[in-house]
Amino acid sequence: ALIAQEFKGDGWFQSRPSAGAFATVSSSASNLAPSNPALVERVQRDAAALYQPELGPVPQALLTTSGSGLDPQLPPEAIAYQLPRVAAARQIPIERLQALVDEATLRPLVGPPVVNVLALNQALERLAPVTDR
Repeated sequence: ALIAQEFKGDGWFQSRPSAGAFATVSSSASNLAPSNPALVERVQRDAAALYQPELGPVPQALLTTSGSGLDPQLPPEAIAYQLPRVAAARQIPIERLQALVDEATLRPLVGPPVVNVLALNQALERLAPVTDR
């Protein structure tokens, strides 16, 4: 629950991108400067893949890696951006998914609220198991 994991497919909430391909041995940031063309290309490619016109710009947390490359948490806004996609793929009402998100949202004493993506996906699997793996 403390390390981000990769989830593939429209029926799952996605974590932040991982600079180390979600491998704990290579846990680190990418070390690419904001001016590095490789970083710009990767962010543009990810933004194009995630973009949903009706929702507007993709939240930055879905495009940038964390310092460790394995941050398991996202801000609630980044999860909310994914709600329509997951709801459609799982055929679950958005309101029901929002209730799961609310239950999985951690509100620390210091700092903004965050959602643990693994815990959220585990709750999602209990609610509506994927049968075609």
